[in-house]
Amino acid sequence: MPYRIILSLLLLAATQVAQADSHDWIATSTTAMAITGDISVEDDRIVFQNGAALELGALGPDRPGLYRVSSSQNPVLLNGNRLCGDKPPAFVALAHSETSDSLAKSQSLHLKVFDGAEEPPATVTKGMDTDSPGFCALFNYERAGSSQD
Repeated sequence: MPYRIILSLLLLAATQVAQADSHDWIATSTTAMAITGDISVEDDRIVFQNGAALELGALGPDRPGLYRVSSSQNPVLLNGNRLCGDKPPAFVALAHSETSDSLAKSQSLHLKVFDGAEEPPATVTKGMDTDSPGFCALFNYERAGSSQD
């Protein structure tokens, strides 16, 4: 019967890991609520509330949270909106809160969108600072099932 205890512990641990690695985010800023709605972040894409997706490519292991937008995508989102208006986004940053040291530990996500040709600096992946070349939009979210930090 000890295998049942081990199995129960494994299931409990797997449930906790799945919750900690949640990729679902609830829109908290007025801008996010009106344009993107809630989002789901995956390794290679962001899926918006209306089902539209933005395909992403990581800028490299030394720049976690920074992504190049694949091709010249400019999906139509809620209410006919787009991330940066008519100009397609070139890069996105998945920034964590100032009080966390990584997005995995953060209850907040700040999706920063850039429409310029220059790659954003690695520093854009922390907090809500928007002072970088090519910056065009900021959307704020809270981890689904959690309270903000």
